[in-house]
Formats: sequence, C-alpha cells, structure tokens
Amino acid sequence: MDLPGELQEREKELSCIYRVTKDLSPQKALEKTLSDVARALHQALAHPETMTVGILLDTSEYWYPGPGPTGKTPPVSQEPENHQTTPIVSRNGTLGEIHIIGGSAHSLLPQEARLAEAVAALLANNAEQRQAEAELTEAMAAENRKTVALTEVLAQIEEQQHHYQTDLQQDLNSRIFPILSRLESFLTGPAEKALGAALRNALLQFGAPRTSRHRELSLRLSPREQEIADLIASGLSTKQIAHALGITGSTIERHRHNIRKKAGISCESVHLASFLRNTASTFAHGTSKSDISWK
Repeated sequence: MDLPGELQEREKELSCIYRVTKDLSPQKALEKTLSDVARALHQALAHPETMTVGILLDTSEYWYPGPGPTGKTPPVSQEPENHQTTPIVSRNGTLGEIHIIGGSAHSLLPQEARLAEAVAALLANNAEQRQAEAELTEAMAAENRKTVALTEVLAQIEEQQHHYQTDLQQDLNSRIFPILSRLESFLTGPAEKALGAALRNALLQFGAPRTSRHRELSLRLSPREQEIADLIASGLSTKQIAHALGITGSTIERHRHNIRKKAGISCESVHLASFLRNTASTFAHGTSKSDISWK
C-alpha cells in the first residue's frame, strides 16, 4: 500500500469538501456554483487528466472540462463501468445528478464515488436553502404588495373624508348658518336662545372626527343623557338647560350625575363641560386628566 499516496488522495478529498462548502451560498448564481463545485470535485479525483465531471441541477448543468469556454456541453458517452452517476436528492425528491466519467485507462475508485455522494448531499442542502430563500422573498414581496394596497386604500378613504368634511363645512356656511342666524333673531326667551346656541354648537361639531373615547361614551349614554351632555358641552348652565327642555333643575342634576358616572369621572372637581368638550379631541392626542379644566 502506498501510504503517502493514500494520504495525499484523502487530503485532496478533504480539500474538495472544504472548497465546496465555501462555494455554496444561496445568494450565489447557480451556474457559478455548479462551475466551482465541478472544478473542485474534478481536482480531487485520482486521475483528473482522464476524467470529466458533470453536474445537472434543476434546469442548469455544467461539465468540466468541457469542450467549450462555457463548459456546458456534455462529453461523448463512455463505458458504463467508467461512468459514475450520483443522484442529488433532497426532502422534496431527486433534483439532479453528478456524473464522473473516466477514460478507458483508469477505473473509478470507491472513494471517488463516496466523495461524489458527499458533494451531492451538500448540493441538495444548498438547493433547499435556495428554495427556502426564494419562498421567503416571495412571501415578503406579497406582504409588501398588500401593505402598499392597504396604504393606497387608507389614503383614498382619508381623501374622501377630507372632501366630505370640506363639502359639509361649505354647505353649513353657505346654506345652514345664514338660515340659523335669521331664526336666532326671532328668539327672545332664555330657553329659546339657549336652544339656538346649542343647535349652532352642534352644527359646528357635525361631521368632525370623533375619538374612540367619545364614541364609547356616546354608546353608554341614553338618548336623553346624550342630549343633555351636548347642551352641557355647549356651555349652558343647569338652569338654562332646564328651561330649554321644560324639565326641573333637579332632573338635570340627576342626569349630570349619571353622565359623570358613565364617563368615569370620580373627582368632583373635574369640570363636566370642559371634560365633554375635551373628550372629542384631547384624549386622542394623549393629554392626561391634569390638562382638563378644573373647577
């Protein structure tokens, strides 16, 4: 046994595995990968001068040494005993083959077949990585397309809301408020004037965006409580609201108590009118209760 020669061949095989491992990268072009791997495997053979290595993977192939500069033309068929075919198999099935074709003067060695199997396993693993990366890239692209589409829809909705609010404000200024001003000139009693002021304030707020806290409070209040809450927010006193609605002041006070309770106001020093006005805008911007007007 030529021990130095055997050691030299084993060193070539280990060097081949090391080079192939370094050459395999999901980001590297597949044809460049096949070229580098075929060359590394060819150099590790015992008689490379009489042998040809070919790698077929997916729709790509590379033969070395090939008759042309591209190395993509397969050689003339050789005798079966000098032609080693090693399948490249992944978890999804057979992906390709490694061919080692020797000349008539030299037969293929068992260790060369084992080396081809090791390289095939590395190529299969690399192919799975490429597939996983391609799927991830496609998934990210799909999510990005969804995000872009959603952003466009939200922008359209926001634009429509802006147009709606602009049109509404124009209608109020050009058609509603002039009529309301003429009606207010006929209002003489305190109750009538209070209702007129409350109506004007309600129209000014009509169509404006509402915060989630404002919507939640509106859902908790009864229709009568909502009506009184709007009048309180307009700045009317208990006496003025009682005159406007034709009910007693004690009834208004009971409704005020219920409104404070449903709004979660436990501190008596909180000014209810300021709280109701600020609910529609202040809490939407993170203002704390300390920013509310205190009585």
